[in-house]
Amino acid sequence: TLTVENLNATSASIAQVALGSLALLPADGSGVLFDPGFSAATGGISGTLLTAFGNATELSPHTLKLSSSGLYVTAVIEVAGGGAAYIVPSSVKLEIGSGSVGVAGSFAPQLGDADGDTNADLKVKFDRAAVQALIPGGASSVTGTVSWSYTDGGTGSASATIQVVM
Repeated sequence: TLTVENLNATSASIAQVALGSLALLPADGSGVLFDPGFSAATGGISGTLLTAFGNATELSPHTLKLSSSGLYVTAVIEVAGGGAAYIVPSSVKLEIGSGSVGVAGSFAPQLGDADGDTNADLKVKFDRAAVQALIPGGASSVTGTVSWSYTDGGTGSASATIQVVM
């Protein structure tokens, strides 16, 4: 197992690595991340990970300071093939443990390309206090799973880890 952390704010537990152009298979089975700038000759990771198929999400802040007075936790959702454009924004929810929270009504979801990889992504925000209420006391990190519905009735999800500090 190779764990890639804080690479363009991406964190994923990797179950399998295929060298050549570096394809990463996240342990949660959410899809395949592909690094077009990687070469076995030079090694290293270029800092650009594309969603080859499946889903990916990035949660920020990556480290949630419980004593901070921030307003939101942001999720950027990417689906291979531009699928983020077909997500019903009001269906998006963030699950931590057995609890969940829906998107904040005071922020309009934004379709764009936050990571510049030419694949559309959807940015949504969750009320920070509601997210913090889902975090078990004493936890140093939690896995958040973002789930959603598509306009055709299908569903999708992806997970990311948030570090937690007092």
